[in-house]
Amino acid sequence: MFFGTHIAKIDSKNRASVPAAFRNHILESGPAFKGVAVFPSLKAEDPAYIGCNPDYLSTLDRRIREGDFDPEVADAIADAVFPYVEMLNFDDGGRVVLSKDLRAHVGLDGGEVAFVGKGVQTFEIWSPAVRGPRAKASREKAGAGALAIMFDRGRSNREPGE
Repeated sequence: MFFGTHIAKIDSKNRASVPAAFRNHILESGPAFKGVAVFPSLKAEDPAYIGCNPDYLSTLDRRIREGDFDPEVADAIADAVFPYVEMLNFDDGGRVVLSKDLRAHVGLDGGEVAFVGKGVQTFEIWSPAVRGPRAKASREKAGAGALAIMFDRGRSNREPGE
């Protein structure tokens, strides 16, 4: 699972170490590609990239094709993701090279990068300076909905009497 917020240094070759727990989560499924797939966030207001196990791209494609979407919407979703996917190889030290496009979109000017866990399937890549205030706003927005999920009161498929 991808969890926690991890700040990593960016070296002079634009490399950063992906957190070991994130690498292990990706590699435990034995993907053919030893690295991470990344693409710009689908939230237009978020200057972040999404990271995932490369195998998740097939799952995402299937969900788009088989989902209950208007064909034009499905095409727009696919067009917002797949042309922008970058495959970042892990080096022997668990580092990846952060591309020029990724650095520009996220607003990385050197220094540091934040890897932010988002659960089983994805994580996000942020500028630490931008992520801090956004994290606070997300916690405030989640509010009671998050508590309902934590205490199992938010299930819509609950059986009578549960």
